[in-house]
Amino acid sequence: MSKKKINRIFLLGDSWIEGQGTYSEITEDFVLIEPNIPFGDDKGFGKDEKTISGWRKKNSWNLFFKEKYGLDDSQIINYGSQGKDNYSSFELFNKRFTSFIDTDLILFGFTSKYRDNSRAMNFGFETLINNNNPILSQLSFEKQAIFGEENGRINKEHLSGLSKIEREISEEYIRDHLISVFDETVHENIAQSNYLFYEKWCKAHGINILFFDLFESYVDKKFVNELYEVDKTKYITYNDKPYWQKLVDYELENYRPDAKYSIWECGHTFPCKFEYAKGGKSKKLVLKNGYKDSEIWHPNQHGYKVMFDDITINHVDTQYKLTPQLI
Repeated sequence: MSKKKINRIFLLGDSWIEGQGTYSEITEDFVLIEPNIPFGDDKGFGKDEKTISGWRKKNSWNLFFKEKYGLDDSQIINYGSQGKDNYSSFELFNKRFTSFIDTDLILFGFTSKYRDNSRAMNFGFETLINNNNPILSQLSFEKQAIFGEENGRINKEHLSGLSKIEREISEEYIRDHLISVFDETVHENIAQSNYLFYEKWCKAHGINILFFDLFESYVDKKFVNELYEVDKTKYITYNDKPYWQKLVDYELENYRPDAKYSIWECGHTFPCKFEYAKGGKSKKLVLKNGYKDSEIWHPNQHGYKVMFDDITINHVDTQYKLTPQLI
């Protein structure tokens, strides 16, 4: 079976698609730093290298596509953006839908479903915080930021700008909401409905697209009934590990104590710590508070390259043939 020819790549997702964590130099004490340029607004395309967003794209995902396939700037459209939720990516896809052609390939990275806001039927944490209880607007809308690292306690750092009574009400409100209102299946059902629509819509219109999970599974197999069918040639991480976990596994297998850098933005700091034995010849993962996923940080360009290689070698290259722009 011949592979379909692809001339343009579209990237959709959050900071992991933008390339946050990519560094420009390593200091003497192995600190990884970015160039000192403003964040700015690159209009979602990553063309403006004078902004940190554009620089990150140029030196991570966009660079990898150029190096491996010889694609030029006009063939790589990177919509990755720091803090983006899934509905923002859906909206970008919808706006561009009529302009997609048969030689386009879309790579859609799902961010956390808990980041989604009021468009998720008012069940997102952003809506809970900003609309249902306005005094909580200074809190992060992501589930991880709401909890501290000590046995699920409220993260006091995010309440520091509130008065004493506001802090007390906020803590009680979040606690009571999670105990008496929050229902995991609500988020799961919404995600299942969203994915089912986009898979069928793309197939019906001949859209070339690959979905994959960056953090937790957008569609979690354990919440899916036996009649729910997913095409794993489209949703490549379904019922598999998300990419943050794949990176942790990669690091566990490949990291050495004398390495100058890891695959994470903080150099030698990991989402999960390693413990060495036998003079550093063996290592194991040390869990924080009993959970592997107690922290999720950005990769650096080496981590993004691990993701890129897995996606392209195991999925893109098996179905498609990417070709440079014809002059």
